[in-house]
Amino acid sequence: MQGASFDLKAYLAERKTQVDQALQGCLPIPAGLEKNLLEASRYSLFAGGKR
Repeated sequence: MQGASFDLKAYLAERKTQVDQALQGCLPIPAGLEKNLLEASRYSLFAGGKR
């Protein structure tokens, strides 16, 4: 008996998109004196390569 195949890469890619959208909605839009800090935070949060 074989079960249905599961594409983990596709599942994770879809979830990554959903999580990124949710995080972007939670972060304030960079402006004013905090602009550099918020831009650095966004860069760190959304840059790839994290495990």
